[in-house]
This record gives sequence, structure tokens and C-alpha cells, in this order.
Amino acid sequence: MLPANGHAFTEDDQRRLCTGDVFRLCASEIPSVERITACMRKQRASLSDGCRRVFGKPAEQSASAR
Repeated sequence: MLPANGHAFTEDDQRRLCTGDVFRLCASEIPSVERITACMRKQRASLSDGCRRVFGKPAEQSASAR
């Protein structure tokens, strides 16, 4: 369902940790996994602690984006 960075989260872990956040923050993007993932990254500051761990640290900005 959602990508895991730096930790081996199973798909079941991802669903368990993030389903509530998906419905709370990104329900309008269901059923598109790509759109849900993009929405969850944008909403990272609002994610529950468990779901935030699934997403790992935010991607570092490239030099051109700074």
C-alpha cells in the first residue's frame, strides 16, 4: 500500500499503521495508491507516529530545489 524507507515494514504493517491516516487525511485520493502516497508525503507532519515511521525521514531536497 505505502512505501517503507529504511525499515522492513510489511504491507500488513503499513495498512495497520496508516489506514486511519489515509481516511483522515487523503480519503479523496482513494483508490489510487500513487495519489494516496503523494498525499501522505505532503501531509507527513500530520501523520500518526506509527504511520510516520513507515514513511521514514523526509526526502532531502536537491540542490536545485533549495
